[in-house]
Amino acid sequence: NAKYFQYTQGLRVTIHDIDIAIRGDEAAVSYTREDQFIDAQTGRNVKLDTRLTKIFVRTEGTWKIVVGRK
Repeated sequence: NAKYFQYTQGLRVTIHDIDIAIRGDEAAVSYTREDQFIDAQTGRNVKLDTRLTKIFVRTEGTWKIVVGRK
């Protein structure tokens, strides 16, 4: 991550197209992360879209992200 941020100028991150599926005490949240920035090496405008999915579990009444689950 450090290298990625080293080469970005004016980074703007937006989140859109959010989908949530809940089953019992588990939830899957999918979204598109859109990064817009200027490449520090070339001076070019860059737009990068990445689709991500995170898994959550409800524990003691609170939703927590699951780390390292396959």
